[in-house]
Amino acid sequence: MVLVEKDVPVAFENVDISRGAHHSDAHLARNPFGRIPVLEHRGLQVYESQAINRYLDGVLPGPALMPATPAGRAVVDQWTSIQSCDFQPHARDLVLHKVLLPRMGAQPDMAVIGNAEEKLTAVFHAMETQLERSDYLAGDTVTLADLSFVPYTDFLLQAQCESLVFVHKNLRRWWCAMSLRESYRNMLRPIS
Repeated sequence: MVLVEKDVPVAFENVDISRGAHHSDAHLARNPFGRIPVLEHRGLQVYESQAINRYLDGVLPGPALMPATPAGRAVVDQWTSIQSCDFQPHARDLVLHKVLLPRMGAQPDMAVIGNAEEKLTAVFHAMETQLERSDYLAGDTVTLADLSFVPYTDFLLQAQCESLVFVHKNLRRWWCAMSLRESYRNMLRPIS
């Protein structure tokens, strides 16, 4: 999404996770944890999405996605940390147990679903509180904080978890604004 926000074309290399390519020696040389994405730019290899996004924001032309002030950057860091620690793991669990396991013929764990919904409700409440004060999570312009929440929010909506998200009017407004962005329309794919 950052690349689209910056209007910078890029060449992607597909890593076929379904065939275990993320565990190949070649990929493990790029990311010792065997995860994607990995960025290779000007002789530098960077893995982990948040690190990649911050690097790209710093080196690419286009609109700044990090605030100029230390206070503004701290707010973005706060939200990207919440996304990584408190949001994404529970959103992933919810999508896995509500969508992917049933598609594979496996039974979802209702305790996992209940725990994930509880944790996500707390995150969405915190987002709603922030969005009562500003258009976006770190102020009145889109930042890396907002972009970090978009993919898994989209997955949750595809998993028919609208009631978790849209119970909050400001979160609904934020989502409508984010989902109209070109970076959203061009980058996300259905859960498969």
